[in-house]
Amino acid sequence: MTGVQTCALPILRDFAPVVLLTASHTILVVHPSLPVKTVNELVAFARSRPGQLNYDSGGNGNTTHLIGELLNSVAKIKIVHIPYKGSAPAITDIVAGQVTIAFNGIFAVKSLVDAGRLRAIAVASPARKPAMPQVATFAESGWPAIDATAYRGLVAPAGTPREIVMRINAESIKCMQGPELRKRLIDLGYDPVGGSPADYDRVIRAEMEKWGKLIREVGIKVG
Repeated sequence: MTGVQTCALPILRDFAPVVLLTASHTILVVHPSLPVKTVNELVAFARSRPGQLNYDSGGNGNTTHLIGELLNSVAKIKIVHIPYKGSAPAITDIVAGQVTIAFNGIFAVKSLVDAGRLRAIAVASPARKPAMPQVATFAESGWPAIDATAYRGLVAPAGTPREIVMRINAESIKCMQGPELRKRLIDLGYDPVGGSPADYDRVIRAEMEKWGKLIREVGIKVG
């Protein structure tokens, strides 16, 4: 795959994909004081105030940071990134109005949106999420390029015997198919996935390609 150098990426060199467990999607929220209710209103507001708005994230280089830079790049706007040391303090400060825009997981902000302490603008997923069906997708709002999925899965040390990898894969999928666990995950905003180790390998490589391109273009530094 173009841009993915196996020898330079420890995750591809040192680990073997086992199974993709869940996918979750990032939601754009704003403090209620910000006079916007749609993506287009936010973009127009940001364009009229270049560099004056800010968004927070749980740290440099994570999904909640990268999707903000993706929105900046695609919409040709400049919303300033403010990194925090974790999602909890970032959420605390947007609720307090110290920052006005944030991207986060549905599970992290749903109760705050339901309580009116944050306003949900759009979710970065192919379809609306059962956990928050009232929130439109970026694609519905006219911004299909704004798509960010956070994946969670299992990997094993490189060289792990294939029979062990496949046993863990099978047992993990069996567990994820339990109706109570599936319902709980979906209610929290997660999509149970599963699939083969090869499926997970393709996801890892595709995500590295997608976000690596943005990181290089924007010049994102970690640390």
